[in-house]
Amino acid sequence: MDVRSTRTGQNKSTMIRAAVICIEPGISDELCAAILASRTMSLIKPIDHLPDADELRRAMRLTAPEVVFLNLEDRDTATKLSRFLANSFPSIQQIGVIREEDPTALRFALELRMADLISAPFAGNLEAVAERVANHLERHPSKMEAPGHLYAFLPAKGGAGASTLAANVSWAMAAQADNSVLLADLDFHCGVTDFMFNTEHEFTVGDAIVKGADLDGDYWQRMVARVGKIDLLLSCKPAFDHTIPGRFLSPVLDFARRMYSTVNVDLSSTLDDLTVTALREATRIFVVTTTDLASLRVCRKKVRTLRELELADKAVLVLNRVEKRMSLSIQQIESMIDLPVFATFPNEYADVTRAIREAHPSAKLAADTKQFVKKLAGKGDQPRKRNFIEFFSVRSIRRWSDQEEPLSITQGRDKGERLALPAASGRR
Repeated sequence: MDVRSTRTGQNKSTMIRAAVICIEPGISDELCAAILASRTMSLIKPIDHLPDADELRRAMRLTAPEVVFLNLEDRDTATKLSRFLANSFPSIQQIGVIREEDPTALRFALELRMADLISAPFAGNLEAVAERVANHLERHPSKMEAPGHLYAFLPAKGGAGASTLAANVSWAMAAQADNSVLLADLDFHCGVTDFMFNTEHEFTVGDAIVKGADLDGDYWQRMVARVGKIDLLLSCKPAFDHTIPGRFLSPVLDFARRMYSTVNVDLSSTLDDLTVTALREATRIFVVTTTDLASLRVCRKKVRTLRELELADKAVLVLNRVEKRMSLSIQQIESMIDLPVFATFPNEYADVTRAIREAHPSAKLAADTKQFVKKLAGKGDQPRKRNFIEFFSVRSIRRWSDQEEPLSITQGRDKGERLALPAASGRR
């Protein structure tokens, strides 16, 4: 029976995907040669240096190996890498690699809970290890973590502040531990991400689209510009003679979702084919609008189009530049647009302008942005338990006496400032 096309007799057409992490050139070369000559394993590009957590996570997400051969010569390095893999990708089997048989290495591999240990000559020992790996995979198939979330920031109309919010939300997401973030500027008409992050780069999303299904990790690292902990895929120059069909964008988004835990896309206000493709791929769509009547009117039309495209079910409203007093309440806006309001951001134009000029997140939007990210992750603030004296507050007395208060929305500012909004029509 040819095990190249089957695993222990089962009709499974793929060979075992194997990755090698080894900084010892002699060991790495010999092991890779053995895997390439194997009838049961396919070799993923080896890592011949010590990767940091972010690089290793991306490599695992991108290549989805079923087994990782990890060099044990440097015990401290091997411990760090093995524990990271065990915590982040528990279904991937780990095989220890040593130059020659050593009882202490076997004990060390057992301490790291590795599935097996292999020593030179690798060509003679690999098939037995591969058979044990295949048997394990039959009982416990490797399960790579789900692709990263893709969040689309869609402006109701130009100037609504979607790019500003996408940038600030990306900054807040990147500040979280173990969260890799890409911000892709897909506004080919008025993309401003390079300006907001004060960066330039020779490659753009257009180059990634041209590469398409042939994208790989090395090429991708050339495509993106890194600012702090955020990777940026910048917008290409406007093309007046043609538009890019949306089908060419899908492979790029698929690749990005395997590389990052979160992909934020900043979209054009025009619902062209490229934008609609991104919206279809999105986990959630944030329709960003200001509260002036002209913006709300345009927003309502855009949401109707989203409903016709069967995309409204994953869309929510984000109200930007909210003033302390508005002519319409949140309920009235939700009723008018026919979408729920997910979040509101105050009008901090001066601070936002200064932040853009200095290429850093807005300090006065920080609390709201942090709350936005927590809510998105399902970790919104829980109701605080009140102490005894608070039961006798004016608010509580009004509630007990059935007196209604004007609707207010906490903005999370440093001083606990609240936005008082007029009551909806029909209320006292």
